[in-house]
Amino acid sequence: MRSRPYGRIPIFNRNAMQRWLPAAGIGYLWKGDIMGGLAPIEEKAIEWLADFGRERTICIMCMEADPEKCHRKMEIGRRIKAYGVGVEHI
Repeated sequence: MRSRPYGRIPIFNRNAMQRWLPAAGIGYLWKGDIMGGLAPIEEKAIEWLADFGRERTICIMCMEADPEKCHRKMEIGRRIKAYGVGVEHI
């Protein structure tokens, strides 16, 4: 979900994750273009994610040190629950 999926920890950069996650049997789909950053997220994107999540287990990754400050949890997690999708912080 990161709008700029690159940072100080190279293994969690987009290009690296596109290589190692499928090798571990985990799909990778970057949606930072519609759900990343701090800008408001359109309801259409939340609806898409809810539909996508009904068919499979999904993980939204954040690099925030304090989960309570993670805007993905506060924004996406809160809103997707309204569509009946369970959300759990791991």
